[in-house]
Amino acid sequence: MKILHAMLSCFYIDCYNYQENTLPKIMNDLGHDVLIVASTEILCENNQVEYLEASRYNNEFGIPVIRVPYKKIINNRLTHKIRAYKGVYEIIENFCPDFIMFHGSSAYELNTFIKYVKNHPNVRFILDSHASMTNSGTNWISRNILHKRFYKPILNKALPYLEKVYYIGTSEADFLKKIYRIPDSKLELFPLGDSIFDDQEYYKQRKKIREELGYKDDDIVLYHTGKLDRNKKTLEIINAVVSANQKNIKLCIVGGMTEDVSLVVMQKIEEYHNKIRYLGWMNSTNLKKYLCAADAYVQFSYSSTFQTALCCRCIGITTDPSNGYDYIPDSIIFYIMTRDDLVKIIEKIGKGEIDINKQKELSYAYAKESLDYNRLVKKILS
Repeated sequence: MKILHAMLSCFYIDCYNYQENTLPKIMNDLGHDVLIVASTEILCENNQVEYLEASRYNNEFGIPVIRVPYKKIINNRLTHKIRAYKGVYEIIENFCPDFIMFHGSSAYELNTFIKYVKNHPNVRFILDSHASMTNSGTNWISRNILHKRFYKPILNKALPYLEKVYYIGTSEADFLKKIYRIPDSKLELFPLGDSIFDDQEYYKQRKKIREELGYKDDDIVLYHTGKLDRNKKTLEIINAVVSANQKNIKLCIVGGMTEDVSLVVMQKIEEYHNKIRYLGWMNSTNLKKYLCAADAYVQFSYSSTFQTALCCRCIGITTDPSNGYDYIPDSIIFYIMTRDDLVKIIEKIGKGEIDINKQKELSYAYAKESLDYNRLVKKILS
């Protein structure tokens, strides 16, 4: 099958583990002929948006990528909001896809795909959206002018040609219903997830990393990751681990720290170096291997790595479900609102009052059924 991924409503970054990177890879691995058509927008490590030159190349998986130039509309700010591009119809026509996945709900260029599918009615067409009130339509002008009056009519125009509009969580579904008025009949959950290691690879990575870090078999290792700013509450997590005072509980921290937290956090890590390790920043491939060495994943804020941790057989400890995990069964998540909540959970784990192995099996079973991208890809292509 010839499959086209359109990354024209969002940034696209090579060598990352975002959903937009992983799905084309899996489809390519399954033997399909895959093409990525992307904007020139990327996101740098400091979360700043930058723009590359238009180009054609093969990405790290050997998948052809065509980065297309914007059509200039008055000024750069408006150009990057409208998201109209040059030469897209000709690219689609030359590739002749059987299946199109349009990533994102916010682009004028969706009109081009509507035109193509209208002219080629046998082409299967789906769209997925990650937009929610926390990352889109965050002010009155954006919500009421850009989304409701500009993007909404385009997406509604596409509905007769779309098989499904996929969303990654409940808040994203609410955004599609309230802002875009997408009917339930078109909506379906396609959660963030990851590929899953088989038993042999999982235990191989777990043994290797735990030996590298010097952990014993009976050590229970917690991981905390991400862009470590004040919102991540890294210091509170460290203090909770220290306060719980469970000898077999260890904490690994992965990510880049912002200046406002790094000094005090690093001082605390140095003070409790026998219990807490800072592993620095890792790319997604290495992080996934290191998560195999973990037993639990701890966050006070939303993180897409949470689902990867479940795929690596970790139990999940996080803040309230309205942060984006409310579609995941409560049986596999321990919810925390305060540092004291976390202290109590760590104490229960350390004392064996929470069966860590049983909880890990629940995470693994759920991830295999609901978060495994290989399974999800086959589902949407069937």
